[in-house]
Amino acid sequence: MQKIVGYNNFISNYIIVHSDSLRKYATHLAYPSLEIVDDLFQETVYRCLKYSSLYTEQGSAEAWIKTIMRNIYFNEMNSAYHRNTCHEEIADKNEVDVDIEDIIAIDDLYHAIEMLNANEQTIITMRLQGYSYDEIATATHKKVGTIKSTIHRIKARLRCLLNR
Repeated sequence: MQKIVGYNNFISNYIIVHSDSLRKYATHLAYPSLEIVDDLFQETVYRCLKYSSLYTEQGSAEAWIKTIMRNIYFNEMNSAYHRNTCHEEIADKNEVDVDIEDIIAIDDLYHAIEMLNANEQTIITMRLQGYSYDEIATATHKKVGTIKSTIHRIKARLRCLLNR
């Protein structure tokens, strides 16, 4: 038997000898999306060779390679899910009918917020962006009760400014 020098040669030889087994595992992972099997296999080979210096003889080469393959698959599936979710949300937002009166009302609200002092603008803007009372209190170095009452007063002032 030929002596293998270095991990890179060992890993590349292992992949060559066991490529059928590794492709079957890729097929198992990707089922029913069989069109990604070749991409999964190729990405696995690439990363195994790239990171072959990290392989230690203490572990099984098969387990090491299959772990890399499984991680690639799940990372890609996870990122694909998030990409599709984001695209669906954007598509849903694009389908919303926008009324010109709503645009005018939002524009008026921004003008009214600009009339507030800087501290009030910061607090109400953070609240409109979805920050909790606790988060606003922490960011502004105030007590939660102070933030709640300040927001209440800001809302009352904005109502007055918008109703004139």
